[in-house]
Amino acid sequence: MRSRGFTLIELLVVIAIIAILAAILFPIFVAAKEKGKLAVCLGQLREVGLAVDMYAQDNGDRLPFCATWGKWWLDRGDHVLRPDGMLLPQLIFRYTRAGRQNQRLLMCPTMLGNDSWAVWARTMNDGVSYLWNHIYTRNPYSWAYATDCPVSGRLRTNCVRLTTAPILWDIPYWGREAARHSGGIVVVYADGHAKWVLCEPGRDFWAFHSCDGWERN
Repeated sequence: MRSRGFTLIELLVVIAIIAILAAILFPIFVAAKEKGKLAVCLGQLREVGLAVDMYAQDNGDRLPFCATWGKWWLDRGDHVLRPDGMLLPQLIFRYTRAGRQNQRLLMCPTMLGNDSWAVWARTMNDGVSYLWNHIYTRNPYSWAYATDCPVSGRLRTNCVRLTTAPILWDIPYWGREAARHSGGIVVVYADGHAKWVLCEPGRDFWAFHSCDGWERN
């Protein structure tokens, strides 16, 4: 007996079914991948929060006394507080599991590609894609820096509410449209805990929330 092959219509039906299944499953796979990156980012920043907490315990309950926000800002002399140029990674890596080799700890997994922010973090900010809340702003509309009481080197007792006072978060953070974790960012607070925060549309997190918990409004 002669074997019967597929007809053109049958092949088209099979192709259509595969296309429909792909259209259904592809967004699910993408969402799962993004959730995985968020989980990694949360894990990394929880470890950073724990390292900052241990640093504070060893230094009279003071937060790390960093020179400025990071290498990119240090190279520009932006609000430098200590002349030796010590930044957050140099101060806290001894408190992390992998020590100084764990540079990837401060790089969000969404920043491992070749887009402009990923390249900036790797080549211009010494492999760090998180922002240290070096000095917060008191007025989001005037962008007035609270230079008289920076976060760097500050006593944690000089804080209204440790659980809501941010110390570190994702870049970019200027509005829900820019944020890389489903419209939100991961934030570390002065008590050491980290969580995902949904950004507000068109609102810069640093401008509107960097002073949260640090002072009475």
